[in-house]
Amino acid sequence: MERIAAVIVTYNNSEMLLRLLEDIMSQTRMADEIIIVDNGNTDDTQNLVKEKFSQAKYIKIPQNSGSAGGYYTGIQAAMVKNDFVWTLDDDVRVPADSLKELIDGFKRLAISHKIAIARSVVFKEPKPKAEILMDNFTWRGCLIKTEVFGQGCVINKDFFIYGEDSDLSYQLSKKGYVFFWIPTSVCQDTRTSGREKYRFFGKTSEIYSDNFRLYYAFRNHIYILMRYGYYLKATRVILYGLKASLCFLSKYGLTSVSKIKAIIKGIIHGFRGKLGKTYNEKH
Repeated sequence: MERIAAVIVTYNNSEMLLRLLEDIMSQTRMADEIIIVDNGNTDDTQNLVKEKFSQAKYIKIPQNSGSAGGYYTGIQAAMVKNDFVWTLDDDVRVPADSLKELIDGFKRLAISHKIAIARSVVFKEPKPKAEILMDNFTWRGCLIKTEVFGQGCVINKDFFIYGEDSDLSYQLSKKGYVFFWIPTSVCQDTRTSGREKYRFFGKTSEIYSDNFRLYYAFRNHIYILMRYGYYLKATRVILYGLKASLCFLSKYGLTSVSKIKAIIKGIIHGFRGKLGKTYNEKH
């Protein structure tokens, strides 16, 4: 029987993490290993986990390495003795049949496809009626075959946050792998903060609130698209940056200049290929 490790990356979010761990322990198809990556937490996470979920493997990183570094560390640990890794953010909830439906869907699709990843449907997304082929994936709610990481596909830790999952998607796609949504498996996103809604020419957009999130999102997106030769898509990202800037100006006026600068700096660094934890650098 296949072995599955649940990998959770967490940062100062012990309350949501504990609820997720309760969900994982209630699965009808239990994970064979639970790996928690502590991304430099400064709260009580470690003590609470050890007290209530001592069976989990707890890996503490000295300082925050973002989602990229966190998942790199967790997946490396999972690869030692597991066939699959189930990647989960610390702010999601999973029904009792979530993992069972994922592995069943993966096995069913593997008969006729070179599949690398099966993904749950996140509540914020439209729920498909049938299994749907995806262009790329994001970490939350994914079941990933660990053997793909032994075939030259790597998680780039230098992305810090945002985009390392998209970059991995492109790597896997070039090797002929495909990814599927499994509509019978659900992963509920419970965090509501981090984005603001704006109305622009009659349409509503959700845009990151924090300057550092804007910087990394635009930098990494541009870098990935340029790396893989998607120049038209890169142009669209720049236009989206202009749209976001106009939204900020219309709502906050000149006080939004720092947000606009974060977008511009991110785009420039993306074109230059300047990765790493660079938001606070001057140039």
